[in-house]
Amino acid sequence: MNKLFYFQGFAILLTIALSSCSSYSTISIPAGEEFVLGERENSSFRAELKNLSSATINVSAIDRTTGEQTQGFGLAGKGQTRLGVSRKETVILSNPTTKVIEVRAKLSKSVEGMRYQQMPETNLSSDNQIKAELVSGRLLQKDSLLADIDLLERALTEIHPGIYRYNSPVSINREFDRLRAQVYEGMTEAAFMKILAQSIKKIRCGHTYLNPWNMNVDLRGRLFGGPIYFPLGFSILNGQFIVTHNASEASGIRPGAAITSINGISAKTILDSLSTIAKVDGNNNSPVPHYLSVINIDARHWNAFDLYFPLFFPMEGAAFTITYQNFGAEATQTVTLKALKKEERESIMKKRYGGSMPESGSWSLDLSNPDLAVLRLGTFAIWKWEDFNHKEWFQEAFDTVRQRGIPNLAIDIRGNGGGLSEPRDELISYLIEDKLDCSGASKSLIRTTKVDAVFIPHAKSWNDIIFEGLPPHSYTRYDDTFFELKEEAGCQDIIPKDNRFEGRAFILGGPGNVSATFTLLQKARHYGFATFVGQESGGNQQGINGGEYLFFHLPHSQMEVDIPLKYFAPPVERPDAGVAPAVEVALTQEDIARGRDPYMEYILEVIK
Repeated sequence: MNKLFYFQGFAILLTIALSSCSSYSTISIPAGEEFVLGERENSSFRAELKNLSSATINVSAIDRTTGEQTQGFGLAGKGQTRLGVSRKETVILSNPTTKVIEVRAKLSKSVEGMRYQQMPETNLSSDNQIKAELVSGRLLQKDSLLADIDLLERALTEIHPGIYRYNSPVSINREFDRLRAQVYEGMTEAAFMKILAQSIKKIRCGHTYLNPWNMNVDLRGRLFGGPIYFPLGFSILNGQFIVTHNASEASGIRPGAAITSINGISAKTILDSLSTIAKVDGNNNSPVPHYLSVINIDARHWNAFDLYFPLFFPMEGAAFTITYQNFGAEATQTVTLKALKKEERESIMKKRYGGSMPESGSWSLDLSNPDLAVLRLGTFAIWKWEDFNHKEWFQEAFDTVRQRGIPNLAIDIRGNGGGLSEPRDELISYLIEDKLDCSGASKSLIRTTKVDAVFIPHAKSWNDIIFEGLPPHSYTRYDDTFFELKEEAGCQDIIPKDNRFEGRAFILGGPGNVSATFTLLQKARHYGFATFVGQESGGNQQGINGGEYLFFHLPHSQMEVDIPLKYFAPPVERPDAGVAPAVEVALTQEDIARGRDPYMEYILEVIK
């Protein structure tokens, strides 16, 4: 019996077997083959799939009209999933490994159209299996994962100050029940991280997330230590992935090129999928494209795209096949790029671009224009900087600007995701004419004055007083939900400096500004000490959470979740939005292709 006849006969048997809704059938998918399901089906159906093998199999759904992939994910070894399929979709189960993979399937109805086919451009080698293991991590048991979920749910609902700001208790309970329902026997670390991140996103708090900086080092190495990093830097503009930097060997990919697909997956599908884990505050979704862009290649930095793309779209090997279109070109091109390790990508980028690459923690003062000083502040997360005193730095910078008589100042905080409030307030003190007191400041509210002892073995904090209990004199009961921290524990007056800047100040910002830079923009708009130029900020005017944190480690999966302790509540009702700029300026694909900075161009035009 030849191979083709066997597969066709087996597919016919499967069609009969899968017609029954009450039983499971096993599909054997040979190495390098795909099983096509529902190719001629004209109504929607549901499929329950369980991977009986130890290797990852790729599951995708294709729109039969457009040919585009509408769903796609890796089903890890021993994992299971439920899939809803519309009447226009065909499901494809792809086996990129060197061994047979068996999948147990149960359909909600009889489905027309099943067959096997060869995977396109299949390159079978043991590398595929090794790669799957690299991005999958260890196998975790169901009972352990459920225990982690229970512990996290209790911690969030008892401690998190914003847990019910955009959700009801019922919806939060339902979300955790949904999370528990997704856990199956033998779930991998990567698969669990993906669904856990999606559930945490539902809280809609930009300071509550799976933090790679605080993750268990061994776990981080298993998931993100290999060659999985995209060799191109890009910004997401209007739903397009626009190349900014190139660390690949394909020199034909130029800045301004639009990436239309990666590994056969459309840019839209990638953006829609990864948006389910992107950090936001409330219903302000403006930061999502910035958060998913690869714009900081410093090895000390983590880009969400690098972490989550392999979890949503498991890679068949250490490579990315992309389709792209250079700016101004009519034709699209397809090329396969070598995936890099994190430090390898940084090294190549630094050799090619030198100081032009943005680096976390870069502060600089550009005095090349006698009419405009440019103060660039890459981050306010400066607590790990050795031998750095931000007060002395600002004093020297503003003394220099004053001595030279420079009449205009541009403060560039684009991409600055915040950090400490102290450098923010120190900066403001050089820009204001009158004292900013705390009379109209946000209230600092907390859910608990002492963390329950059950959480202490799993939590760390910058300040252990939350484990010991806050002293009674530091807070008062605010309402049935919150305690309010007294003034001396919260806001501090900002006093103008004697050598303050007296000229015209601009702040360049946008969706990457959250936390302390969100509040900087908020104060600038309210008090008018600088003109905000750019795009709507991240954060939320209804208040953000932060200040102090529990770094919460789940004992079985070793995942870590940052849980903020304070809610900075506005004194009056405010919109569910970020801070709007006084002057709207946007970066375009052409700007990137031409190497232009429209923000600076606007300011230079205004100060003529």
